[in-house]
Amino acid sequence: MESGYPARVAQLGGATLVALSALEVAERRLHPPEFPELRRALSLSRERLERALEEFRAAQPDDAALHDFHEHFAAGATLTLEALARFVDPG
Repeated sequence: MESGYPARVAQLGGATLVALSALEVAERRLHPPEFPELRRALSLSRERLERALEEFRAAQPDDAALHDFHEHFAAGATLTLEALARFVDPG
């Protein structure tokens, strides 16, 4: 995989979009007998997003002007991760 800040942006953006799409699909299939399978499917998106977010947070933008973007982009991915956790985690 390509390294550097642009690669981390692409990685996190892709993982976030896949997770949001998976949540949309799950919403359309909300039926109690399907919950275990939905949780399993969403847990894969969650794992991918967790890894991407961790790597993104460790990266720093090359340009200080991108600091606000960095923080807001990470915040959006974090909210998506929290939505996944609310569905995947039992309880």
